Amino acid sequence: MALASNIGPQAALTAGDPTITGTVSGTFNGGSVVVQFDTTGGGAPDGATAAITASGTSFTFDPRTVDPALVGYTGPYDLRYRAEIFDAAGAASFGPWQDFHFTLVVPPTDAHIDNLELLNDTGPSATDLVTYDPRVTGTVGGPFAGTSRAPASTCSLWSATAPAIRRESWQGQETLS
Repeated sequence: MALASNIGPQAALTAGDPTITGTVSGTFNGGSVVVQFDTTGGGAPDGATAAITASGTSFTFDPRTVDPALVGYTGPYDLRYRAEIFDAAGAASFGPWQDFHFTLVVPPTDAHIDNLELLNDTGPSATDLVTYDPRVTGTVGGPFAGTSRAPASTCSLWSATAPAIRRESWQGQETLS
């Protein structure tokens, strides 16, 4: 069992995203395994994987899908998991609950603007960075963990007060919300 996006040292188990990954291994003898998750500490499964029928099969589980209180939560988190084992006849048995402890932090965004340039260079040359049109364009990039933004979004920033803008004198800030 591991965090899908561990951002700290491996032993620290720190993430901005609580999604976990794992691999099931063993002998199935015509049966299957379902990995169950207890996200609330109540001793009952709150979520589970689909049935796994082959050793070496990987899975992911995002506890936020069954525990909405985790959306935006930061701090220590205890996830419990166990195997529900089905034999070839379909009879179920259960492995013991195992603990997986980690810490949730505010996800880093690493937002940045790439390819910032004048939208319309109106000077004598198309590359002289002289314009009467104060609009600029660029690409906002970064992982945007924990948001619904695409990995890269194009935006245009502008100022209505500047009669002419040169690229090297432009300063501003784009806020992602």
